[in-house]
Amino acid sequence: MNFSVIRHKDTHQAHVIMGCRAMSARHPDRYAMHLLNNILGGPAITARLNVSLRERAGLVYTVQSIYASYPEEGLWEVYFGCDPEDVARCRRLVERELRRIIEKSLTPRQLQAAKKQYKGQLGVSQSNRENYATHIGRSYAMYGRVRPLKEIYASIDAVSAEDIQRVATEYLRPENLSILIYTPES
Repeated sequence: MNFSVIRHKDTHQAHVIMGCRAMSARHPDRYAMHLLNNILGGPAITARLNVSLRERAGLVYTVQSIYASYPEEGLWEVYFGCDPEDVARCRRLVERELRRIIEKSLTPRQLQAAKKQYKGQLGVSQSNRENYATHIGRSYAMYGRVRPLKEIYASIDAVSAEDIQRVATEYLRPENLSILIYTPES
């Protein structure tokens, strides 16, 4: 289901969320989606949406994407905040990046860099006791056992550029996105 909602709020900038349903935490393509999300809007300054909207166009302070997976369902979204008059341009730039990853497969070098970065993030997050406890609880809830980091890394290494492109095509087509915009009151 695709919809667009605009709400007026007492805010100085527009806040935009574009998103869609995604696969569950048990789906075989979940690691392709995690990598795809990281490439598009993950925490690195080299994430494609950050480069396009912030670094090149100078339209946002923040842009990020999130893939949240649950036992039976998942959600993928992009958030950005911008001046109200820049909302349409920012949306077009997001959609351009989505089409770009759908239409052009990652090179072997891009894929390896994405895997290395994502595995590094996972490794660092495991050094925090609270994150590790969350990992254990989530693993038991999803799989009935703790999945070792080596097993997770192997699942990430098994993802191909074609897997990422197929997942992007299935889930992240711009026409699949629902949009919520909070914009300043006139």
